[in-house]
Amino acid sequence: MPEERAPFEERRPGDRLVIGGAAIFGVGLLATLVTLVPFFIGGDPLPLPVYLAAGLAPLGVGVALTGLVRAGRARRRRSRRPAHRHLAQRHPGHQHPTHQHPAHR
Repeated sequence: MPEERAPFEERRPGDRLVIGGAAIFGVGLLATLVTLVPFFIGGDPLPLPVYLAAGLAPLGVGVALTGLVRAGRARRRRSRRPAHRHLAQRHPGHQHPTHQHPAHR
């Protein structure tokens, strides 16, 4: 059975880092492609800031990976919660057997 996805409006830990990292990577990739154009057409080298902007690509990958690690750690923390908490959230009227009065067991 496929896992249900959260709505786009619901942000999870690390989501903004992944999106931001992808945007930074895109800018760096575009700058990298722009720096290669003068070599292919025989033009003059570009100014230094363009070459520095090309360094944003690996920075973007690092930011996105940080977001993925953060999301994975949050998911692991959620999966380690005791089972009775999950039951109480899903079924408000349900009591875990250990929470019943001893006379009712």
